[in-house]
Amino acid sequence: MMKRIVIFLVLAATACSADSPLPAAATDTPTADVCNLIANGDFANGDDGWSLGDNACVVGGECRMRLSVTPYRETWNDMCRRSVAVRPATRYRLTACGRMSLYPVSNGLYIGVRMPDGTVLRDRLVLLARDNMTPMCVEFDSGDNTNLTVFCGAWCDRDAVFYADDFRLTEI
Repeated sequence: MMKRIVIFLVLAATACSADSPLPAAATDTPTADVCNLIANGDFANGDDGWSLGDNACVVGGECRMRLSVTPYRETWNDMCRRSVAVRPATRYRLTACGRMSLYPVSNGLYIGVRMPDGTVLRDRLVLLARDNMTPMCVEFDSGDNTNLTVFCGAWCDRDAVFYADDFRLTEI
């Protein structure tokens, strides 16, 4: 039995980066955020650590963006972004959940990562459900970078309300 516990602790500890805390089995802390590189990804502490777009705010533990735009003239709208430290040449998975007030025809949220110069490294458009949170995910390689910016935003051509929550960045 002792051999199994030691193996579990070794395997669990290697699942996170070398600088991460020990897993919950060793520290009695929740496992949900042991490997998450995004602090306050659930907006439990409001917008702490996040930069919000002009039309975005944090309400009830989720980021909300209300857009009033010129119909049929798409414009980019930043919802939220945050700088994160990463290890070079490492694969990551960025996940979050989102929903919107429109029916998912062509509008949705982009989730992605920008390099230090602002260039998009990788992003993905996710068409969202109207009533339920929809999982969003994008995977990427950090390349030579040690710092990246995760972001969420929308190209939108009509009035809408977007919601995003539960951001996680993990090594894969």
